[in-house]
Amino acid sequence: MSRVRTIFSHGKFMEVISADPAPRNARNTKDGFAMVPLEWTADVAKALKAPDIMLVNLMLYLSWKAKGNDFLLSNETLRRYGVGRKTKYRVLACLERAGRIQVRRQNKKAPYVTLLIGRDPMEHQRKPHPAGDVPFET
Repeated sequence: MSRVRTIFSHGKFMEVISADPAPRNARNTKDGFAMVPLEWTADVAKALKAPDIMLVNLMLYLSWKAKGNDFLLSNETLRRYGVGRKTKYRVLACLERAGRIQVRRQNKKAPYVTLLIGRDPMEHQRKPHPAGDVPFET
């Protein structure tokens, strides 16, 4: 809401209308977000004997660092945080079946992982109709 006020400037009084600041974009509070230190997560994962937790947090961090949903997931990176390669294979397979990630594997190289954030997890399981999108007849 604009308001009129009087100020003294350049040796005289003036009436000034203050402009409303532009409305700030409200953040989407529907989805939660947390900044979690990786070292702390590694300690918690070790204490709970659940390296899966660390791997999922590390995947989110790597996607943020890559500035996109695609990133390389190397065993060397995981080893720094106490996650073994067998855990990586198991968790990647589980998340891929659940429709949360896509994995592009290469012989003897680290896989490229794509996080499927904001997509329908069951989308990959739906098979298209052989004739395309055919509406039901009434």
